[in-house]
Amino acid sequence: MKILFSALSAVMVWLFMTATATACSCAAWADPCVATSQADVVFVGRVTGIDPGSYEPPNRRPSMARFEVAEILQGTLSKAVAVLNGGGASCFYGFQVGREYLVYGKYRDGVLEAGLCSRTGELADRRHEVEVLREKRRGTPAPRLAGKIVELRQRVDGTLGGEALPLVGVAVTAQQGTAVRQTVTDAEGRFVFMHVPPGDYKVTADLPRAYDRMLGQNGTVRVGCYASLDILVYRVPLQGTLETGDGRRESSSAVHAFAVDAAHRTPIKERSTLASLRNGTWTFDRLPPGDYLIGVGINASKRWDPLRIPFWYPAAIRPEDAQVIHVGETGVIQLTLRHPAPPREIVFSGVIVDEGGNPAGGGVFLHDLDAGHVVANGAADRVGHFQVRGWQGRRYVAKAYNCYGRVPAMSEPIPIDPTSTEPLRIVLTRLCPARAP
Repeated sequence: MKILFSALSAVMVWLFMTATATACSCAAWADPCVATSQADVVFVGRVTGIDPGSYEPPNRRPSMARFEVAEILQGTLSKAVAVLNGGGASCFYGFQVGREYLVYGKYRDGVLEAGLCSRTGELADRRHEVEVLREKRRGTPAPRLAGKIVELRQRVDGTLGGEALPLVGVAVTAQQGTAVRQTVTDAEGRFVFMHVPPGDYKVTADLPRAYDRMLGQNGTVRVGCYASLDILVYRVPLQGTLETGDGRRESSSAVHAFAVDAAHRTPIKERSTLASLRNGTWTFDRLPPGDYLIGVGINASKRWDPLRIPFWYPAAIRPEDAQVIHVGETGVIQLTLRHPAPPREIVFSGVIVDEGGNPAGGGVFLHDLDAGHVVANGAADRVGHFQVRGWQGRRYVAKAYNCYGRVPAMSEPIPIDPTSTEPLRIVLTRLCPARAP
C-alpha cells in the first residue's frame, strides 16, 4: 500500500508529539519551498523559557515559548522572540526548554504563532531541510529526499517511554518509474538522495531482520524541492491472554514485565514496564531482549478479589517462585496467563480487649503479607467480638483499632495461623496516631 508523505507525516506527529492533544487534525504538510510562502518567518532557534498562556477560548492551553534566534531563513526577527505554540483546534507544539527547533511562524493578531500543523520541528531531524532553505534563500535549491530508519524500543525503567535505535548500514532504494537510486544509512540511521528530479518516489529498505510492525516501508513520497520519509520498525516479542480464576477473559488487571538478571532478581518498579488489556489480550510492543518476570495485578491495592488473585507467571504467589521468561532478538512468545483458582474462604473470629482485659469495640484489619496491603476488615460488636473474612493459603497479620472510642487505641500487628481454630485475642496497646501526643 502506498503511503504518501502527508499521511506518513501525520502518523509521525502522532507517535512523537505525545504532549499534544488528540483533538488536533492537520492538513497535509506542504513542501518546505511552498511552506515558506505560507509562513511569515522561518528561523532556527533554541528555547530559553516557556511562559503559561491565558488566551481564549478557555479550552485552549497554549503557552509562549521564548527563543534565542540562531539563524533567520525567511523574514525579519530580533535575536530574542516569543512564539505562541498555537495553531487552533488543540494543535499545540510541545516545545521544550534547551532544545533547538526549525520554526515556521505566522503572525495572528500581532502574535507570532507556530502550531503542530506547521512544518515546525526539532533541528536534529531537519538538517537537510535547513540546508534546502539556505539554498533557496541564495537562489535555487538542489532537490533531495531524506529520512531515517529506526527501531522503536520500550524503556524498561518504570515509565511508558520509548527510544529510537538507529539502524546503521541499511540499504535504501528510491524508485521513480524505471529509475532506481540506492544509498545506505549512516551512524544515526539517516539517509539522503541528492539532486533527485521532482516527482513520486517509492522508498524501500533492506531491513536486517523481520519485524512485526513497519511504518513507512514501501512508502511513496512526493519530492518538490525537498521531502522526507522515515521508516519505523519494531517487534512484538511477548504477548498472550489473561483469564480470571474461573476461566473468563480478564479485562481489569494490568500485566507487568520486570527486567531481571543475576544481580537483580527482585522485581522493582524502576526495572519494569506494563501492558494493558484489550478484550482479554495483552502485548508488550517494542520490549527489548532480556530476562523478565511477568506479574499480574501485583500493584493492585483494592479489596481482595478471589477470582483475580495477583500472581507471577506461571502461578506463583511470590516472585522468587516465578519462572523467568527470556525474550530474544527474534521469535514471538505466547503466554496464557490465568489467575490461580479461587481459594476456600475462611473466617477468623475473636475478641478485642484493652490493656486491662476489658472488651473494646472498633474493628480489625486483615493485612495480606504477599499482596502487601489490607484485603479485608470486620467490625467488632459492643463486647469486642469480631469476624473477618480471609482465604486459605494466604499469609496474614491482623491489627485491631478503636480510634473513635473513649480511649482511642490500636494494637500491634499480630500474625495469624490460618490452620488454627482458636479465637483470636487482640489487645489495644497504643494510642492511634491521629490522637498521639
